[in-house]
Amino acid sequence: MKLIQKHKKMIIACLIILIIAVFAGSILIFQFVASNVAYSKEQAQDIVLEQFPGKVIEADVEHELLNTYYEFTILDQQSQEIEVVVDAKNGSIVEVDYD
Repeated sequence: MKLIQKHKKMIIACLIILIIAVFAGSILIFQFVASNVAYSKEQAQDIVLEQFPGKVIEADVEHELLNTYYEFTILDQQSQEIEVVVDAKNGSIVEVDYD
């Protein structure tokens, strides 16, 4: 207990530095992820609907490994659900799943 009292100011300073570092790191990660987004959700939806005509019944944004993806569920003209994933960086369709 005396050791903690003796180094209390140093412990508090280290904790403050750690909190600032974590906060700064999270800002840098957010900026990196945001800089990897070249296509809006609306643009990605247009790309999907060109390839898979139908109605969008669900649209989500997914973040994986510092990349951003748009995931759409489409109800096509034959009433079949199709899940399509679009890379937000380059607008390419990276996954198609027919349910």
